[in-house]
Amino acid sequence: MSVWSCQRRAPRRRPVSRPAAIPKGVKITVSDRLTVEGPKGKQSVPIPAGITFKQTDGILELVRDGSKQTVHSRWRQDKGHRTEWTTFARSIQQQGASPIGFEEIVCSTLATLRIDESLATGKSLPVDSAAFIDAAQRISSENPN
Repeated sequence: MSVWSCQRRAPRRRPVSRPAAIPKGVKITVSDRLTVEGPKGKQSVPIPAGITFKQTDGILELVRDGSKQTVHSRWRQDKGHRTEWTTFARSIQQQGASPIGFEEIVCSTLATLRIDESLATGKSLPVDSAAFIDAAQRISSENPN
């Protein structure tokens, strides 16, 4: 079994585009450069050929060669936390299954512990969550408290 056998790789997906809301106190100027000025400072970048920006009612959109695309705001990145919390809350409210399976939680925790142990000993250690769970269940059944 591979050292990282419990690690599953999800297929990569393109991020969902959405308009970038311009936060209050932030001024955006579009010319041959895109200039953003706010409470934390000012930044300016050149706009490549074929790219234009459109500002409408506090929303910034990018247009590439006439094809409209929206751009994520640097200040309001969606890293999936909101969806994660919504899914978690829904599973509790509806008394459904956990959005993260028990085996995945054990695998993640075991991998973290093995990394720490590997760094301390200098040895490569396997991460076999199935064997770990089986051993824990066997020990638990032999020693009921």
